[in-house]
Amino acid sequence: MSRALNQLAEAASFRLVAWTSARVDDARREWVDGLAAELPAIEGGWRKLWWAIDGLPLVWSFGKWRERRSRALNRRTQMNSQLPNTRRAMLDSFVLNAATLVAWWLLMTLWIRTQFPHGLNDWRVGTITITLACSLGAVAALSIRRLGAAYVLAGSAAMGMVEFSFHSLYGNRVVQGGPAHFATMAAAILAVTAAAFVERSGKKIGMHLVAALASFAVAEIGIRAVFGILWAMTGGPWRFRHFFFDSQTNFAIFGCAILGAGIGALIGKWGGIFTLRWPTRLTADRSSPPASAERSALP
Repeated sequence: MSRALNQLAEAASFRLVAWTSARVDDARREWVDGLAAELPAIEGGWRKLWWAIDGLPLVWSFGKWRERRSRALNRRTQMNSQLPNTRRAMLDSFVLNAATLVAWWLLMTLWIRTQFPHGLNDWRVGTITITLACSLGAVAALSIRRLGAAYVLAGSAAMGMVEFSFHSLYGNRVVQGGPAHFATMAAAILAVTAAAFVERSGKKIGMHLVAALASFAVAEIGIRAVFGILWAMTGGPWRFRHFFFDSQTNFAIFGCAILGAGIGALIGKWGGIFTLRWPTRLTADRSSPPASAERSALP
């Protein structure tokens, strides 16, 4: 199974590079030629696929913004920068993070359908399987420098751990319902993102707790406001309380915020160790001598 998926990823990488090469403009032709030249030397189908995905931003163009965006691209330290300074870079980052999440979801669904043809009948097996899949997906996203997808998957893993703990302690009837699941997921993802940014900015350890409390408050208030509006739009009376079926849900939301902040701090401090060290266009450009030097070296 793994060998077949690896071969499928390798075939997809060559098709993706060919598609990129057919649609890139002349100003970026040199980059896509280098991308295609490096592809056969990369070992492993999945690495080739990530390398091919890494070249997708070369295709995108926005007409009159092309020249200005090409100057912004040259100022970027690397093609996969997760802290973009331009609207074009923000769009690149959003699309690639969304593509990473879609690819993870498809792979997880394919694996579950293969390993569990009759479905995940036991809630314990289902929760553990999805939580582990989210954890592995977060590590994979970090390895290809897709921080946005890593934050979402790490928050989903934190939510799975907390909900599994509450279901094991108080039964499967607690922390149930749409508002409860959305609130726990929102608190975990917000806490992971906020704590990772706090850790990267070098703030004190107390700021991580502030990030967790802020994420808990935003998730509680936001979910109540959203579902209160939806309840009122469907003809029911407006309400801001009694959305959750039990009192344990509030503690579960708080637990997701605390655990998410801890995971986010770990990602911000040591997440770089999972990043694959691949050559980028910037390093290749620096390693090659400029054209003027080559002409001066000729006899």
